Amino acid sequence: MAAKNNKKVAREGYLKENYHYFHLRDTAGQERDFHFHEFDKIVLLLAGRVDYAMESSVYTLRPWDILLVRHHTIHKALIDKSEPYERVILYLDRRFFDRLMPDTVLEANKAAKTVALVTGPEGGFAPFEADLARIVGLHICSMGERILRCETAPVVATTAVMYATGNLS
Repeated sequence: MAAKNNKKVAREGYLKENYHYFHLRDTAGQERDFHFHEFDKIVLLLAGRVDYAMESSVYTLRPWDILLVRHHTIHKALIDKSEPYERVILYLDRRFFDRLMPDTVLEANKAAKTVALVTGPEGGFAPFEADLARIVGLHICSMGERILRCETAPVVATTAVMYATGNLS
């Protein structure tokens, strides 16, 4: 346990999978004291007002802002309870993303100024569509066995690329 202002800071949450995401919407928000995780956490604010106190900084989030909370970072959400608080939270095992997007893919495209992500329908692309993507030079990546909703997959994929390229720090 770590200390913050002479208080004990608890480790919260667990991750038994490579990643886990969930969508939360409530009117009061869940009040938690300062805490930390063994995994990285990404928060996408959809609605509401919240400040994240992280170590010695406070970040004010507006709808559609993305916040990375690195593992072992002591943090707390300071929620404005006057309106609904809606967010998508993604817990990440960094080792999974290292395997998903190996350095060779990132290194080979280091000079690229932009990245194009193509996500398919729920259930994935047909084999001939994946073959066409390879023919035109796209790198094929997968989020694993889990099937993501077509609205969620682009957010998760964009966040994964930003995370892997250091653009969430």
